[in-house]
Amino acid sequence: MTLWRGIHRGQTAPPLIRSSTNEPFGLDVIFNGDNPIADIVAVHGLNGHREGTWTAEASQANWLRDLLPADIPNARILSYGYNSRTHNAENLSLQSIYEHAITLVQDLCTYRRNTKTENRPIIFLAHSLGGILVKNALIHSKLSKSSHHSIKRCTSGVAFFGTPHVGTSAANFASIVLSIGSIFTRTNSTVVRQLRENSESLHTQLQQFNPISCDFQIVVFYETYKTNIKFGKRIVIVPLHSASLPGNQGGLCIPLRKSHTELVRFSCPADPDYLVVSDQLKILVSDASRVLETNSVMSTATSLTAMSGSLTSLTVDCKQPVMKLPFSLPLQPNYFVGRTAELNTLHDSLFGTPKTKGSSEEQSRVVVVHGLGGAGKTQLSVAYAQSHRHDVDAVLWLDGSSENNTLLSFRSIAQRFLDAARQANGGEESINPLSSRLPIGEYLSATGQISTDEKTLPKISKIVMDFLRSENESFTWLMIMDNVDDLPRYPVASFLPQSARGKIIITTRRTEAIQFGQPLEIGQIEEESGIQILLNASSLRTKAPTDPENAKTIAISLGLLPLALEQAGAYISRTQMQLGKYPHLLERHRRELLSSPNTLGYNQVSVFATWELSFKQLVEEDNVAGNLLTLLAFFHHSSFWEGLLLAPFESNESSETSEPTVGSPEGYKWLHELSSSEFKLTNTLGKIFSVSLAKRNAPSGNIHLHPLVHAWGRERLTPVSRKGKLVEAVVAIGSALEWAYRPNRTSSKEVREFVSRVVPNADHCIGLVTQEGSKEMFSTILSDRQSAKALFYIGVLFENVSKLRQAEDIFAAIVAAYENDPSILSPLMAVNAQRRLAHVVNLFSRYKEGETLLLQAIPTLISLVGKAHPDTLAAQLELGNVHHRCFRYAEAEGLLREVIENDTDASTGGKMGRMGREATSILGLVYKHKGLHQEALALLKRVLDQASEENQDGAAHLLTLKYRHTLILQELGHWNLAMQAYEEAFDGFKATLGFNHPLTLRTANALGRIYCFLGKYAESRDILDLVWKGQSALGFSKENETAQLRTLFNIGVLNREEGRPNEAFEMLDRALRAEQALYGARAHSTLRCQVELGILQTVRGDLEEAARNLEEALSNQLAHYPDSPMEHAHTRTALAEAFTQLKSPSQADETLEPALRFVRATLEPDNPVRLKVELAHATSLLAGGRGGEAFAETKKLVPLLESTFGLKHPISVRGRVLFKDSREKINDIEGDGVV
Repeated sequence: MTLWRGIHRGQTAPPLIRSSTNEPFGLDVIFNGDNPIADIVAVHGLNGHREGTWTAEASQANWLRDLLPADIPNARILSYGYNSRTHNAENLSLQSIYEHAITLVQDLCTYRRNTKTENRPIIFLAHSLGGILVKNALIHSKLSKSSHHSIKRCTSGVAFFGTPHVGTSAANFASIVLSIGSIFTRTNSTVVRQLRENSESLHTQLQQFNPISCDFQIVVFYETYKTNIKFGKRIVIVPLHSASLPGNQGGLCIPLRKSHTELVRFSCPADPDYLVVSDQLKILVSDASRVLETNSVMSTATSLTAMSGSLTSLTVDCKQPVMKLPFSLPLQPNYFVGRTAELNTLHDSLFGTPKTKGSSEEQSRVVVVHGLGGAGKTQLSVAYAQSHRHDVDAVLWLDGSSENNTLLSFRSIAQRFLDAARQANGGEESINPLSSRLPIGEYLSATGQISTDEKTLPKISKIVMDFLRSENESFTWLMIMDNVDDLPRYPVASFLPQSARGKIIITTRRTEAIQFGQPLEIGQIEEESGIQILLNASSLRTKAPTDPENAKTIAISLGLLPLALEQAGAYISRTQMQLGKYPHLLERHRRELLSSPNTLGYNQVSVFATWELSFKQLVEEDNVAGNLLTLLAFFHHSSFWEGLLLAPFESNESSETSEPTVGSPEGYKWLHELSSSEFKLTNTLGKIFSVSLAKRNAPSGNIHLHPLVHAWGRERLTPVSRKGKLVEAVVAIGSALEWAYRPNRTSSKEVREFVSRVVPNADHCIGLVTQEGSKEMFSTILSDRQSAKALFYIGVLFENVSKLRQAEDIFAAIVAAYENDPSILSPLMAVNAQRRLAHVVNLFSRYKEGETLLLQAIPTLISLVGKAHPDTLAAQLELGNVHHRCFRYAEAEGLLREVIENDTDASTGGKMGRMGREATSILGLVYKHKGLHQEALALLKRVLDQASEENQDGAAHLLTLKYRHTLILQELGHWNLAMQAYEEAFDGFKATLGFNHPLTLRTANALGRIYCFLGKYAESRDILDLVWKGQSALGFSKENETAQLRTLFNIGVLNREEGRPNEAFEMLDRALRAEQALYGARAHSTLRCQVELGILQTVRGDLEEAARNLEEALSNQLAHYPDSPMEHAHTRTALAEAFTQLKSPSQADETLEPALRFVRATLEPDNPVRLKVELAHATSLLAGGRGGEAFAETKKLVPLLESTFGLKHPISVRGRVLFKDSREKINDIEGDGVV
């Protein structure tokens, strides 16, 4: 087998030096080190072995010997062995764990004294129950007055691997210990029996380790894989909650992807877990000397005789500094990254030049770190304290969650000072003389512990604060008051000692706390740091190719909130889940994942539980504020503003239909009362802001909820409560829209802006309706007249802002509900929903559905509001447009004229309203189809002039009129002008309605067709592809809807022009069959498809079939559309070209003659329609042997073709070829002597 011998990261290990021993017990020098600065001492666990424990079975690599020296050459590495076998009776040791610990201390002291290294820092590595032995050794060393004391004094770090630390009870601890014993199937162990029998005393004994754990750096490595135990069972022996060390202040908890027995076995230097461990050991070694220096006290403060009886007299004289307290902070997971700007701001506020004029230099500098729970306020403070701990003599930690906890924290600070004073004197002076020199002596127990009696705690706190306020200028301190969230019941100011040497950080979710100091708000973390937190917490040290992108997805979905990222990482690590699977799980089980404390391995509240605490405080202060916060979760997370609730109650106007105002007091009393008073609403929002569950964004003024808070606000509710709040949200939004859509309001710019701000809130709210189940929620909403009316106005909003699918769903639900039970809903609202539903389905080109709805709605509207009412006119206009789109021009003209008549004001010289102008523009298109092009242009010019003057009906109305005007220009052959107009209209519709609105797509379709006419095939392809995708995204059903049929048709023509005949035939044939099925064989659009398919057949050489199809199409056009000469001209041109290729020039001339006569009489010489007819005529002349006439015609045509279509357009090329052929024909005739 290959052994890894010091080959790691390009380094070579120094020569190996080993001690000689026949037994695997005692100390063994694995590696002497190169100028070592620290000793690394490894201690195995139960049934372990001095070498075997650390050796990988597959490679036989002992990483202490074969890997670590290459990475840490400046450390001496030792391994300690002891008899811990549980199945070998011959070698079974009768020593207790404590006796093993004393032996370890004794051996280590002797060896270090003999090698003159007794002051070198020590770093212990302890596996499993070996960690208990190490803790016992350090406890013994701490209490010892002999040379054994040096071991604890020199210990700078401990790395625990799967060690079960003290749990919630002795019984719990015992069960974990016995689980370790159960790994070994041949257990008849005295040691295990002793552990079982003495687990309670051992549990109590190990409590003594917690007070000294802050004196050195601690890293905890824990297993994430299960271990095989007896009877085939597999369990995680020491899970994270047990491996975490209680009282480990500032220690790390790092997962390794190994089982309990393999936790300290690494096969090669590339092992990802080895890289993690070695990196942490490098840090422990490099920090070792500094840790010991920090823990030491100045020689001038080592004598307790310098004390004068009070805590403030811990100095030799007024010029000597008070001894430093050893650095100690509560346990925090070490996932903190980033926040550079916040750390710099914090430091500048604490140590920089005061920003407030007149700030007293005798006061403590106070910074209030505030923000949402889970944003990382505590971790920021800890990180700052760790990086600046050498700038002060003491870092003090206060639990600010309650007054009692703060008093207990001051008691702990006092205890720390006492312990530091005793340690400074080597522990040799008794407690009594020490306590007699301190003013807290009367509160000390016989063992030197300060009382926790609630009556004495305020007195002890005062002693500590008096000391911190003392005049001694040499002692500096940093105090962190964490979780100051219960301000109404918490006298914060009384716990802020003022001193020129004091620096105070307050962390809080309460914004009112900023009164106590300089505010520093903490929000979401930067994206890169959020990704790193997730990766660190999930222990993904070896990155898969997709991990960075998956981590980014998760980080963003969690709103870059540090605590949520840590929870996600802990869960991923614990379940060994792939990163890519977590987003789906989060989407389906967000509440469970972010509520459960089991996703965190340390003593930390989950992110959802954190917000529940804030919500509880809020409700206790103001129940209405709790109601409002919950309601905000049903609006958009960053688009709500007060005006949404205030607008409906601005005046007492009644609605047009005299319905009760949406949101009136009868059904939604609390909401009505809150919204009817701007002052009360503002104050209520202020209370929500005060607990940091929401904030106001500048400069928009909108209310912002973190996306996770937004989700939590809903997911914390029961299904019934959630649905009830959702109905309230619908009512609130609908009432605002009812106010905005009242007559004479919608033309106001202010109201239009108001409506645009409502959109994201309505969109989110109806999205939640869909999540809850549209059918069920619509049924609930429509069972009450107020909420039903609110839903109707949301439908109107969606119709107006191009959210057509949502509008269709809402209007269809209202119509169905009314048909099911007419007693609940207003008849006028129901019929208007029916009318608007027809408009929406017509936009999707589902004209048969729209026509059916309108034929039902119009009589009802006439009976309810009369013929001249805007609602009736809107329905008639819509039906007239359907008739036009379905080629029923007579029916269309009749309805459109009726709308124009009823929406024209004779007293103003015939000015029309919006619907009158719409009707006139559609009538112009009817005229176009009848061949009345000039009359059509006159109608469109009239309405465009009026609409431009009015300038109040919105951009979409004006753009629609321009689009229709352009259709007529295109028909008349003004293609370049039409192209420019289409481009302007397309850009306008995109800006106004969005790209995926049917009107935008319809305009883009026309633009793609005109590009094709002009030979701009690449541009045509690009835009038609976009149209096809956009229509598909809207749910158009291809052959069943007219709009997508038009796209299919246009792409077919483009394919033909680009030389793709097979693709062209497939699309044009599909379009033709669909048009025949929808509108019949004689419909205008059907005949157009037939003509273009005939042209394709000519191109493919199917001349006889082409001629038959084109003759049939022309016959139907002449019979059913006799007033459409432009269409006739196009078909005649195509048929003539087929006849020409069939060697029938006489038939070609006969077919083309009416078209030639028409275009020469009505169109300019450079008109593209005329040019096509003229070119077909010249082709026929040449084919008929009239080369001279063909030459004369093409000589005039070619310059016009090139200037109109461009040099490269196929029709220009064709013209030049015809000119050349006709000239050659003339030359041939002259050569034969025939002129």
